[in-house]
Amino acid sequence: MGKNKKEEIKKQVISLIQELEQEIAELNENDQTVAPDNAIGRLSRMEAMQAQNINNATLSNKRKRLIRLKDTLGKIDSPHFGECKACGEEIEINRLRASPEANVCSECIRQNQKK
Repeated sequence: MGKNKKEEIKKQVISLIQELEQEIAELNENDQTVAPDNAIGRLSRMEAMQAQNINNATLSNKRKRLIRLKDTLGKIDSPHFGECKACGEEIEINRLRASPEANVCSECIRQNQKK
């Protein structure tokens, strides 16, 4: 992968990391336990608990992606960055733009899905 493409992906990863860190901070602020005496009624408490579960799942997914992106940032300067771990070919730039932490090319994913 060329230096210009790597630099483009690096800037994107840094931007995504900053966005995720902000989103995680906001989700952490919204993560409050639903006290039994805070709800108007049983249904309201259940709705609040469901919203909390959704918030927690979203938070978990964002934390996992943040870890993957930070790992990617550390590997961008490697000569093997952008190579498919399955076949060794270069991962398509559009795939890396959509998901910079991708480590398998689209063709290998398709082949794996057929199995």
